[in-house]
Amino acid sequence: MNAIHLAIIQMLQTLKAVVNANLAKYTVIPAFTATFTEVTDLLTEMENLQTMAVRKTNDDTKNVLKIKTDLAKATVAVAIPMKALANKLKDLLLLGQMKVNVSGLKGKGPIVLQATCKNIFDKATELKTEALPYNLTQAKLDKLDELLTLYKSKSTDVGKLQGEINTSKRDIDQLQDEAMEILRGQLDPMVSTLLDSDFTAVELWKAARHIKNPISTTTQLLVTVSTEEGEAMLPMTDVPFFAVNGKTYSTQTNALGEAQFKPLPYGLYDLRCEVPGYMPYLLKGYKVVRGRVNKVEVKLLKAA
Repeated sequence: MNAIHLAIIQMLQTLKAVVNANLAKYTVIPAFTATFTEVTDLLTEMENLQTMAVRKTNDDTKNVLKIKTDLAKATVAVAIPMKALANKLKDLLLLGQMKVNVSGLKGKGPIVLQATCKNIFDKATELKTEALPYNLTQAKLDKLDELLTLYKSKSTDVGKLQGEINTSKRDIDQLQDEAMEILRGQLDPMVSTLLDSDFTAVELWKAARHIKNPISTTTQLLVTVSTEEGEAMLPMTDVPFFAVNGKTYSTQTNALGEAQFKPLPYGLYDLRCEVPGYMPYLLKGYKVVRGRVNKVEVKLLKAA
């Protein structure tokens, strides 16, 4: 949610607290209680959706990161005896394929990581007999195969999760619109009828109804990078992304495939990224508007 939406939720929470603390002042208004209940019910739905989105993001991201670490460790465990075999055979190509470490693997995005680990698994399976003297066991291969399957499944789940979270955000927007319409169209006029009989109640209401102006939004750029995997859009993590307007700004995508440039001077930018196995992405002359979160969705296509 953006800053103004958070400010509206905060206003509704404050208004609910003020009304609950001064019920006698407002329940004298016909139909006030029933109408205000509609607003508080909408607020409850918004709060639940907001909490669910945050919890799902945190829980799922932690889970995927743990599986990613386990996959990296299992891959290195297979690569070590394969490197010993490559040295014995003086096979420089094989040696290059097996030169991996845990931190380097964890720094790769889901698609590249899966391809790298699968390549090591396939090569090790092919040369399993030759690598047995170097402590390549079937248990290590089975573990790597199991984690590859699990990580692919969970990475796809992250893409589905992001869709659920975006849906929650849209639902919150709709609920806020409904709540504001009831406030402006029904409750504000109701409370104004107390101007002559209870001026204090009107002032309390007005103070609580004030939406605090959020701090001016820093000019920024939020890029979401994904690719199609089956029927789902899979977010691509750890993708280097660049914004260029004479000066080059760079960042990389997080577990949800989001790359954030914050703050970023407003103006025209060329946006680009390159990922092995995918078509290069380039968007020329994109206008970053001042004081806004400028959003760009990037869908990378697999190279032929």
